[in-house]
Amino acid sequence: MKQLFLLLAFLLGNCLLFAQQETLESITRKPTNKEITKPLVDLRTKELIQKAIDRIPENYPDRPHQMEGFYRKVSTYENEYTHLLEAAFLMEDSSYTTYSHSALNVKLLQQRQSMEWGKIDEEVVIAVRNSTQRLAKHVKHQVASSNTIHRTYEYNSLRGYNSPHTIFNSLGRFTEGINFRIRDTSLVENDTIFHVLISDALMPEGTSYLKINRSDLAIVEYQRAIYLFGYDFTEQVHVRYKKIDGRYYPDYIQVKVPRIINEDIGGHQLDIHTLWVNRVDTGKFKKMKEKEKTDRMQELRVLTLPYNEAFWAEYPMPKIHPLEKQIQRSLERNKSLDRQFEEMAAR
Repeated sequence: MKQLFLLLAFLLGNCLLFAQQETLESITRKPTNKEITKPLVDLRTKELIQKAIDRIPENYPDRPHQMEGFYRKVSTYENEYTHLLEAAFLMEDSSYTTYSHSALNVKLLQQRQSMEWGKIDEEVVIAVRNSTQRLAKHVKHQVASSNTIHRTYEYNSLRGYNSPHTIFNSLGRFTEGINFRIRDTSLVENDTIFHVLISDALMPEGTSYLKINRSDLAIVEYQRAIYLFGYDFTEQVHVRYKKIDGRYYPDYIQVKVPRIINEDIGGHQLDIHTLWVNRVDTGKFKKMKEKEKTDRMQELRVLTLPYNEAFWAEYPMPKIHPLEKQIQRSLERNKSLDRQFEEMAAR
């Protein structure tokens, strides 16, 4: 019964995209009554963070742009790996000051996936799908995408500057009721980078932080550990940005979330979503046709595409970001990954 209750609670939180609309209090765990809750707030650090947020319109995309990238999802169960899905994609987004789910479009170029070694409870999977679809009809601006390329990119919270549902927004809420301090500084290509730890406990634990460029006050990297329902469930988000033509675009996004394929939910069973952007086009580009766009509610796991072996042989991204040998060995239990890719495409 407890597992079922936690499952339903997590489903509701997952569908409503905690990562996009959490308050400051949910970034890290709540202090207990025994903990001293006096904020570790340095006014100069608070001013630094607020100025960085205020500078989002100047530092991040202010016009439509197209990105080419590579997506990889790896699933775990304890010390084993149970599923792999990789995809090449094109993505179009708009200005970070005109946040909208509809502004984000994805064209799936190619996809491949391994066999599923996890213990899937179809009743749970169907319950997740149905709950998400029902919510999507009523609160489209809040519901998380079922398409995990869309969803992973939506964890890029800086693009929601003018949305009340994101933490880095123009309402100035980020610095309210939070502890933070500058841990150290580093020098990157002649720029001084402030490393700011954030938490709401007495001493920041180092699981959540911002990195801010002193020269232009841009947030160049951030990591958040979002504790849901006490200590039972955690979402971890890590985003890095790269400066192109005077503006910062996401270069790397990784999201770790509990995998919901059965009632055995927890940190031992995860989906690890990683998205790399290898090209950004900020000028005139050929826009996607409507029929080329992948629905943000389309589950990639159940999508069947022909396996294009020639494409993957030439595509450089899996070589630039190779799959760890440990993961490959775990997934190749009975047959090679290439064989699994072929069989899954032909099912």
